[in-house]
Amino acid sequence: RGAADLLAQHAWRQNRPVTVTFQVTDRCNYECVHCYQEHRAEDELSLAEVDRVLVELADAGVLFLTLMGGEFFMRPDADDILRRAHELGFALKLLTTGHHIHERRADLIAAMRPIQVDMSMYGPDGHVHDQVTRQEGSWRRTYEAAKRLIERRVPVLLKAPVMEANVADLAGLAALARELGAESSFDAKLTGR
Repeated sequence: RGAADLLAQHAWRQNRPVTVTFQVTDRCNYECVHCYQEHRAEDELSLAEVDRVLVELADAGVLFLTLMGGEFFMRPDADDILRRAHELGFALKLLTTGHHIHERRADLIAAMRPIQVDMSMYGPDGHVHDQVTRQEGSWRRTYEAAKRLIERRVPVLLKAPVMEANVADLAGLAALARELGAESSFDAKLTGR
């Protein structure tokens, strides 16, 4: 038995969650063809409400926290949420397109020492990726964000659902991930809207 198994068993006996995924926004700047999100800002929690939830999760003993959206960084207070989650001691994971990860934000993310940043990438170049996101130049932004994070020694996972549009390019995407120093993951499950 490993430490993770012992932790999970201990948490189960005490009826405490170990891992939580917290979707802080539905908003996204992409309109990916396969996406189940509706990209609305209605009923979004305020920063104070998000803070209250984070404190409650910490008090409940949550260790691993995944922050996501839509696109997590579409929230103007995303950096504040990230800092607060770090202050509360969570082992952080981020799900993002990478679109909003410029140099300064890459520095911030690296300072938070996340266990991983998952980035959606649908092919080894812009041809398929930009068609899937319906946003010209989106592949380049994701690629540059991945490079920025990897340069700062942040673990990056490039992931994609397996779709008719990209199935022929998955080996190339895996090769690109290796070349960058990232991991890759492919999922055959799609969720309907």
